[in-house]
Amino acid sequence: MLRYRIKSLIFISLLFTLFVTPAAGEVINRVAAIVNDTIITTYQLDQKATEAAAQDPQYSNLDAAGQQTFKKKVLELMIEEELITQRAKELNISVSDDEINASIDDVQAQNKLTRLQLIAALEQQGMSFDSYSSNMRSQITRYKLIAKEVQNKIDVTGQETRRYYEQHSAEYLDAPYVHLSRLTFPLPEGASAGKIATAQAQAEKAHSRLLSGDSVADLLVTYSEASGGGMGKIRESNLATEFAAAVAPLKSGEVSDIIKTSDGLFLFKMEERNSGSPKPLEAVQPEIEKILMEKSRDDAFKTWKESLRSSAYIDIRI
Repeated sequence: MLRYRIKSLIFISLLFTLFVTPAAGEVINRVAAIVNDTIITTYQLDQKATEAAAQDPQYSNLDAAGQQTFKKKVLELMIEEELITQRAKELNISVSDDEINASIDDVQAQNKLTRLQLIAALEQQGMSFDSYSSNMRSQITRYKLIAKEVQNKIDVTGQETRRYYEQHSAEYLDAPYVHLSRLTFPLPEGASAGKIATAQAQAEKAHSRLLSGDSVADLLVTYSEASGGGMGKIRESNLATEFAAAVAPLKSGEVSDIIKTSDGLFLFKMEERNSGSPKPLEAVQPEIEKILMEKSRDDAFKTWKESLRSSAYIDIRI
C-alpha cells in the first residue's frame, strides 16, 4: 500500500511538472512539498509568504538568507494546515459559510468596522478578503478538530491543582500592607518661630509617650490641637515619599521619628506590618485550573501534531 502511494505521488508530481513547465524565460511553478496526496506549489507558497511578510514588520530587515528561512517557516505552517485539513476531512469535520460569516461579523463588531472597512484594512496588509475568509475557515476547522481530538481528552485533577498551588505559593499572596496610626501637629502657613517651637516641643513629648506605649488615641485627647488617628490598612507605595521613607524601617509597634513638612509635624506608629498572607486555595483554584488546562492543552496539541506528522507522507522539495 505504501509502495503504491509513493508510486502514485511520483506520478502526480511528474505529471504536475509536465503541465506547468512554461516557455523559456517564464517563472516555473514547481512542487514545493507533497503532503500525502496533496501538492503544495511554489506559487501557493509565494502567495502565503507574501501575505505573511506584509504582516511582519521585521521582514524588511531580513537579508536573502533570512527571507529564505522565513519562506521555509511559512511552508512548514502550510504543511501543518494541510495535515489538519486532511484529518478534518477524515473525521467529516466541516465549516459552513454561515459559521465563517458569523465569525467575521464578530471581528467587525469587536473592532467597530463595516465590511467595507474590514476589506480596506485587509488590503492595506496585503491580504484579500477571499484569503481572509479562507484563513478563517482554516482556523475554525482547527478549533473543531482540536476540540474533538485534544480538548476533550485533557483534564486537571484536584491533586495537580493543589501541587501547583504549593509550588507557586509566593504568587498567591494578598498584597503586602501596613496599618498605621498618625499624629499631626499642624503648622499654619506663615507660622511664627514661637508657634513652630511650641509645636516641636509638643511633638517631642508625644513621641516620647508613643515610645513608652501610649496610643495615638490617648495623645489626641491630651493634645487638642493635634489631629490624626488610625489610617487603616494601606500599601506603603501609596504614602508620600517622605512618609514612606520614615515608616519603611518600622516593625509592628514601632514609632517613626518626627517628620517636618510645610503642613506640620508628623508622627507614625506602625500598628501592624503584613508582608502578604496566602490566599486560600479555593479563591485561586479557577485561575490555577485555567493555567493547568492551557499547559495540558498545549502539551497534548504538540504531541498530537507530532503524531499527525509522523504518520503522514511528507516530501519537501525546496
